[in-house]
Amino acid sequence: MLRYILLLLLATCNMVPAASQPAYYYYNPVNAGVNNYFFNNATSKKFLFILTQSELSSAGFTGATSLSSIWLKSNIPANLTIENFRITVGHSNLVTPVNTFADNFNSGTAVIVLDEPTYNYAVAAGPWNDPPAGWSEIPLSVPFTYNYTDNLVLQFEFMDVNFPVPFYAGNGGIPITILTEIDGGAVSTSSTSRMMIGFSTGAMSPIALAASDSAVCEKFCINFSDVSTNNPASWQWTFEGGFPATSSEQSPLNICYASPGVFDVTLVTSSIDGNDTIVMEDFITVFATPGFPVITQDGNLLTCNSFESYQWQFNAVDIPGATNATFTATASGLYTVIAGDVNGCKNSATINVLLTGIKEPVEPGSFSVYPNPSGGIFRIYFLKEDLSGTVQIALKNTFGETVAAWAEVASAINGKELAVHNTATGIYLLEVKNGDQIHRKKIIIIK
Repeated sequence: MLRYILLLLLATCNMVPAASQPAYYYYNPVNAGVNNYFFNNATSKKFLFILTQSELSSAGFTGATSLSSIWLKSNIPANLTIENFRITVGHSNLVTPVNTFADNFNSGTAVIVLDEPTYNYAVAAGPWNDPPAGWSEIPLSVPFTYNYTDNLVLQFEFMDVNFPVPFYAGNGGIPITILTEIDGGAVSTSSTSRMMIGFSTGAMSPIALAASDSAVCEKFCINFSDVSTNNPASWQWTFEGGFPATSSEQSPLNICYASPGVFDVTLVTSSIDGNDTIVMEDFITVFATPGFPVITQDGNLLTCNSFESYQWQFNAVDIPGATNATFTATASGLYTVIAGDVNGCKNSATINVLLTGIKEPVEPGSFSVYPNPSGGIFRIYFLKEDLSGTVQIALKNTFGETVAAWAEVASAINGKELAVHNTATGIYLLEVKNGDQIHRKKIIIIK
């Protein structure tokens, strides 16, 4: 029965009292009950819509507006469970979307306004040809201020585990392009369908924030930005569970989360009108890094224990197509498996394979680094266990200046995780000294 649900989109302002229907709605064409389109695929999906400023004006917008809810409309009641549901909103000067989704948000910063691993949604009901009836609200975790100058971009993502999210559209009227992006990169377009969409308007929220992501793996970093409209002169951020834990920057970068959990973000802005505070409870979800994979060797057959994804490497270089739990080694050397869990978080293990009858000399003290490039957290692996005493490690920039240094006991160095938090994106030289041996390797850090 769910394939008959008709869903309409509505953006509403954060100052509007609770209501059961929108104050304004865009209802073109009037024959919107014919030839409707339902996007029902059992996979991860993205849908992107661009609404022009003139369309939003005809729907009721009269100026810059803060969006705090999205409303959906259905012709029958239902209880939906939407998996990995994310909504991103932004501005664009495009009218027709392009195939690379991120390129559509080409004016200002895109904001993830909702990001829920599981979203339970009770849908009200009303006839499709009775626009005021049958609306249901989805409150946004983060408000978004539409500037009333650019066009508005709405991107919806979900994993169809229990039910799809069936966006409704009908033939007729001015075409609006709908892009459908399927995992793997395939893109299909339709330029003859039309959404029904409605709005409620009201006063703007003076303070708002945006984040580059709201769900990451531990030891990864997030960029934050202030998108307030109260012209603040100073900012005070507090990042529960983050490092650094506070910032007075307008748009703090590289806030890193070392431990798994669910964390709040607080922003206090100060302007000539006083202070404003926003607390985003449970805004950041940090997933735990999975345990180390275990590699077993039987002759030249390498097998990794159970994970969701795999990528094998030979001497720190990806092996094309080697994405299964097993891999057959063809040469002696360092084999690494990068294994991922259901949250996309990864860990790795390395094994030194010496195939019978093959003699390949390995220079004493030589090493590899994984991952490379990295975000500033990487592991170092030595191709021979011939180190002794203390191992001196230094990370140097292109000017030869040391930006980080470590001293480690040789017996505990292989596979050691090294972390650099306060470095910029760039090319660096990792130098390892042990006794009279000195080895260097170029690494790339991307923040």
